[in-house]
Amino acid sequence: MMTFPVDAFDVMRQLYAKFPVLVQGDEDQRRVLIRICAEQIAYVLGARWGNKKRAGLGDAFRSKDSIAYLEDDGTCSVWDTQHGVTRALIVRAGSEPNYPHLPVSDATFMTVQPTDHLGLDQPVPDPGPSVPNPGTPDIGARLTAIDRELQLIRLSLATLHEKPAPVMPAPVIVFPEYTGKLFGYTITLRPKGL
Repeated sequence: MMTFPVDAFDVMRQLYAKFPVLVQGDEDQRRVLIRICAEQIAYVLGARWGNKKRAGLGDAFRSKDSIAYLEDDGTCSVWDTQHGVTRALIVRAGSEPNYPHLPVSDATFMTVQPTDHLGLDQPVPDPGPSVPNPGTPDIGARLTAIDRELQLIRLSLATLHEKPAPVMPAPVIVFPEYTGKLFGYTITLRPKGL
């Protein structure tokens, strides 16, 4: 089963650090952030990465917190990336999808334009299957990576200390209206809210 790639997780962390206002924003701002994340992941890992929406709904209903991968069988596997209340990044490198192989009757894969939002010079090529390196590890590169992670952690902590805890309004649940035929008659179902 496909797991969330390390490069995709790295992209998510960098973009969360780059756009803290979108991370803590309303649903529309979070949709912008998840689209930007999907565009960067598609830039780095290829066009099979994107977003998802519920089947039958318009593009305005793009998920506000999910990254999707288009599987060979036409289904999409989906990772939830953000905690709904704290807005913390909850997806991790190597995690399995929250919703593997969602059929097209449940979810629609949304392609995105691969875009470099992080200022990379070129897309990172697919390394293929992981092969252990019997040689000496590059300590300098590892120290640079650790330093980059520490900078991201410090930036995240500084952002958290500057902001008061968000006041969360009660979520608005919108139920779609359904129209169909029953015994030759056209009927419309209008679900009542909670």
